[in-house]
Amino acid sequence: MRRRFEFVLLSALLLVLCLVPTGCTIEPGTDGTSTETGISRGTDTAVSESENISDNTKPGSDIKLVWYMPGNRQEPDISLVLDEVNKLLLDKINTTLDLQVFSAADEYIQKVTTALASKDAVDIVLSSKGRIDYHANSVAGNYKKLGIYMLKYPTLSNTLDNKYLDYFKVNGDLYGIPAIKTNSHNRGFLLRKDLVHKYGMNLDEITTLESIEPYLEIIRVNELQDIPLAVAGMDLSFGALDWDLICEEDVPGALYPNSWRTEIVNQFLAPESVEYYKLMRRWFINGYMHKDAASMESITELLKSRRYFAAMQQLTPGTDAEISENTGIEWVQVDITKPITTNKDIMDGVLSIPSGSKNPEKAFLFIEMLYTDPNLKNLLDHGIENVHYTKKEENNVISLTDPLNSGYKPNYSEKFGNMFLSFVLDWEDPLKHEKIQEYNNSSIALNSLGFAFDRTNMEPQITACRNVVKAYCDVLFTGSVDVDSTIKQFERELRAAGVDDLLFEMQYQYDTWRSLK
Repeated sequence: MRRRFEFVLLSALLLVLCLVPTGCTIEPGTDGTSTETGISRGTDTAVSESENISDNTKPGSDIKLVWYMPGNRQEPDISLVLDEVNKLLLDKINTTLDLQVFSAADEYIQKVTTALASKDAVDIVLSSKGRIDYHANSVAGNYKKLGIYMLKYPTLSNTLDNKYLDYFKVNGDLYGIPAIKTNSHNRGFLLRKDLVHKYGMNLDEITTLESIEPYLEIIRVNELQDIPLAVAGMDLSFGALDWDLICEEDVPGALYPNSWRTEIVNQFLAPESVEYYKLMRRWFINGYMHKDAASMESITELLKSRRYFAAMQQLTPGTDAEISENTGIEWVQVDITKPITTNKDIMDGVLSIPSGSKNPEKAFLFIEMLYTDPNLKNLLDHGIENVHYTKKEENNVISLTDPLNSGYKPNYSEKFGNMFLSFVLDWEDPLKHEKIQEYNNSSIALNSLGFAFDRTNMEPQITACRNVVKAYCDVLFTGSVDVDSTIKQFERELRAAGVDDLLFEMQYQYDTWRSLK
């Protein structure tokens, strides 16, 4: 009996010692949960995360959230803006923010990839199609599951009201919050406004690629100092052929964007694409584009030169105003396709909490504020009132105090959070937000939404096919070579690179995904 009492007493003492905060930790795997990845392996994970939530919000905690973001530059006045941001965050959620912006895409990818692999203490990252893969990192356990936070803090769920939210669930779990933004696009032209007016062009007559040809001819004949059409290599390839890409723009594999055909094809050799190459070849021979178009890299840079009349573009409401502001030249847009919603459109701004975050709940509360707090959103988007911008008489319209030399002009509006909380700039349409919401509602959602190609076993074929595409497509897209002979050689080299195996795997995965919907 005495031994039994001693055993019970000893057990009680050990329990008390475990409850004292002495820095003891539970090793990964002892309860079926990896603290490294945050991957749940049973109900114990929910209990553990719930306990972390309770501890994470105690007043007086000295927590600084680290956020990795892609951007144009690290803004000169970022410290001034963060001072104001942190005053707001300390008051609202008792934390501060360290925003680290990486201007080069390759640098951002490298920094985030390294941080995720090593479980660095980074609290927020932005995923986007073709940059940081949301689905792949979710499957790999590099992001925290957000379901428990969404339940505890329902404000964000109510705010999102996003009909596409289910497409962000991976194996039933949510790992990221998509931006509330323009989630659709269409194709068409940008035309120089001064030349449109000079020649009295009827833009209603431009309904297809071919229908702009008479106007290109007018410019070729009468404006000898100008080039009718801005074309730059693969930049905005295929013109109005808006393929639903399975992987990336320079990798074979796409669906027709009509939302009913389920066959994945090689978009580079499809009959419609070959006809497009032939149209570009005719325009090249007719002198409608620069002879060195194949070596050009960016249509946007060409438009700044004031030497071009037209450019084929991916469009949304207000694209013409945005490009006019960026180039200093007035443009008018002509839409020739209807708006569609693709995976790239909805996956282009997803905020996730890396598994290495030491403050996941604080990070979630901060993300929630980006969707619900206009003061925080506009500080990050536009800076400080009466320093970086002034308010106009119209509701939510602002004017930049020094547009050309501003110390804070990050152009963040659509990259994260709720863009409809953001002020409208004075050169934009005052009804911008209403028109974008109407545009979103009118778009066709493609049946492939939510599908993510697992490229793990296809990397050799993807790399080999991409190299072949890069060797041929610049010259095909710009009409620089004879189409028929080039296509034959292009097809032979793609087959040798393994394109058939790649397309077969894409089709198998897509059919499997559709069967489980």
